[in-house]
Amino acid sequence: MSQRVESAADRLKGLDPLAAIAAWLSRDFAHDEERFLIAAIRRVLGLELSDVEIKDVLYDSEDTESDALETLRRLLVADRGRADANQSGVKPR
Repeated sequence: MSQRVESAADRLKGLDPLAAIAAWLSRDFAHDEERFLIAAIRRVLGLELSDVEIKDVLYDSEDTESDALETLRRLLVADRGRADANQSGVKPR
């Protein structure tokens, strides 16, 4: 991994979830750094959502011009819905 990518990884992985979401919504990262933002979001929140499911919520928030706090709420609701579906034996979409 190059030094630029390593420093970006450290910087982005160290963000709290709200700051990581805000960085995503403001597009304050390079395309190859998406995984680091997702890791920062997942790290503290303990989300069971897949990377694709997290990206879906983030992209939807971009489309609706939601702020970071609303996006955080959406992620938590989506994760809770997934957990509820798993408990009832229903496969999430």
